[in-house]
Amino acid sequence: MGIEVKAAAFYHKDPVMMDYLNDATKDMHRDMAQQCYMLSDEEMCPIDGDKADAKRIKNIRYCGKNKFVFPQFYGDWFMNCAPSLWAAIDQMKLQTRDGLSLKEHLKKKGITQLGVIDPKSRPSPGTFVNHIKEVEFDFWNNRFAKYKEWKDKWWEKYQRTGQFTTLTGFVISGLYKRNEVINYPVQGVAFHCLLWSLIRLQKQLRKYKMKSLIVGQIHDSIVADVCKDEVKDYLTMVKQIMTEDIKKHWTWINTPLEVEAEMSPLNRSWYEKTKVEM
Repeated sequence: MGIEVKAAAFYHKDPVMMDYLNDATKDMHRDMAQQCYMLSDEEMCPIDGDKADAKRIKNIRYCGKNKFVFPQFYGDWFMNCAPSLWAAIDQMKLQTRDGLSLKEHLKKKGITQLGVIDPKSRPSPGTFVNHIKEVEFDFWNNRFAKYKEWKDKWWEKYQRTGQFTTLTGFVISGLYKRNEVINYPVQGVAFHCLLWSLIRLQKQLRKYKMKSLIVGQIHDSIVADVCKDEVKDYLTMVKQIMTEDIKKHWTWINTPLEVEAEMSPLNRSWYEKTKVEM
């Protein structure tokens, strides 16, 4: 799971979230997609060897992740999530295993229409907006109650003091909105983990007189030009630094860390990069 989700867990330590992060058999994005679209466990369990079914589930999971979970984590709400999830059914041709559109599937569950998108009005029963409102309430008050408690306390403390301190020791003060106060320490620490790793990696490259060069970083990735005969050593070094050494440096890291690598063929474009086993 992404570094920013884990960085948030460094702060809130929500037991349900920790369970998701520490148990590879559990999938938060799949579970939330299943709840949003009112699907059964069977519908979200892929059939061995069936690539088409795996793609169907992957598309539904994508919507749960990018149209509900991440928006919720970054401060969005059901009035925006609902129309996005609803539109995705047609845009991505989301279906049940037997080929039924998820809109038809939802009708069988009592959800007959999207509903009115108006922050000033109360969603009507039988609408998708009302359903997602209920999912959102359950998400924050039952599933991730400790996460919500941390957000509320973090915001309340900022209102009293006008500042907050990241786990990496940066004191942030000034005028910020609630979402900024919640997201700043999470995204900041996630980025600090990347920068610490980049600096450590550069020192190692110099120490062992390697020819590979770090080009820079893009968002949550380190970009490097790696010599062909150094690829194996470089990847081993990266994995050690980003999943083991960093946890010794910052002992408040409380989740397993993962690293993924992609590589382009020699003298070819980034468009042609493919995943590399670490």
